[in-house]
Amino acid sequence: MLMGTRPACCICRGRVGLAHRRHAGVSETNAREGASPLSLQQLERRCRRLRAVLRDLVFPKLSHITAFGERHELPVRASKAHEHKHVSMGELQYLGGFFDGDGCVSPLSRMTGCTLAITQSADRSEILIRYYKAFGGGLYNERKGTGLAKACARWVAHGAFSKAAALRLAQVTLLKRKQLLIAARWPSCKHMRSDAVHQLQSLKHEPETTQGRATISWQYVAGFFDAEGCIRIPPDTLSLHLHISQKPKEPLELIAAFLTERLPGINPGVHLHGAGHVLSITCTSHCIFVLRRLMAAGLCLKRKQAEAALAVCHSDHANIRAALSLLGGNQSRYRRLNEAGCYRSRQISTASKKLRAMVVSGASDHAEAQSKLLADLRAVHSLQSAADRY
Repeated sequence: MLMGTRPACCICRGRVGLAHRRHAGVSETNAREGASPLSLQQLERRCRRLRAVLRDLVFPKLSHITAFGERHELPVRASKAHEHKHVSMGELQYLGGFFDGDGCVSPLSRMTGCTLAITQSADRSEILIRYYKAFGGGLYNERKGTGLAKACARWVAHGAFSKAAALRLAQVTLLKRKQLLIAARWPSCKHMRSDAVHQLQSLKHEPETTQGRATISWQYVAGFFDAEGCIRIPPDTLSLHLHISQKPKEPLELIAAFLTERLPGINPGVHLHGAGHVLSITCTSHCIFVLRRLMAAGLCLKRKQAEAALAVCHSDHANIRAALSLLGGNQSRYRRLNEAGCYRSRQISTASKKLRAMVVSGASDHAEAQSKLLADLRAVHSLQSAADRY
């Protein structure tokens, strides 16, 4: 290393330390001089600057992953010992459901075959070990942790491993069956390989039809929920919500029909959300039933969250939300509402319901005053939430 230079991690630590000192200095100066509180725009600007500093943080390269009490040094190379390993149908259905949610089929650069891959953060590597033990392949470091983004590891199968795994997974998948069959039957002719690559690319942009596919099971739903599901405690009420997101609507409707058959009256709704669709269950008793069945079917990555959520009737609102936030990812770490924020959210919800009732009843005079109150509550909530993040 040249004299007078510092490694990137040292520079990042210096930036974070400087940001922390500036934050502390501003707070002390405001308190000492009685300065006016920061506006919402100022707080949001400072939060953006702090997030930019966090993005500059680069953590050391991932050297190992730990799952089921075992440490695995990376990389773990492919081994022929897994070529003919037996996998139970329940385990295969779970892995098929997860692959439909988070799996990737992609052609090699020289078009000699396909790779199957699953990428997960290092603290959720149990699923990678389950794929490795079921289908062989290898485990590798995918990317370093940067700021709030956690370090990730990857399970990859190629060659004979990818063909064997693709053929078995194609039996139990709904969304990626055609892609898996192309990988399993990769052509030897070079011209046909080009056609296969184009077919794979088109299937990634156009949702596959799910008609005539494998029967959905609780194991499949558990795997799909581990990949695309969300357990949520709303900020304004002590209740439990479950959500499953996916771009095409059809697979969610099939899962909704499966759940309705197992629990008449559940009627999970599937609605448009952004560029995709969301299946939602908002009745707490129905959510508890579904979570218990998913745990019995092998729910893995969200098991601890499910266990915390099942205590919804035996604990207080703030503690359950705090427990779930610690078990989740970092995407919304500084946007989750604390206890005071949840109280403000309940006030806004109550005021909003009163306003709707006034509008329906025709009480226009009272509705105007209630509308102003609601706007004030929302403004205070936005300002205080920004201050809490800062």
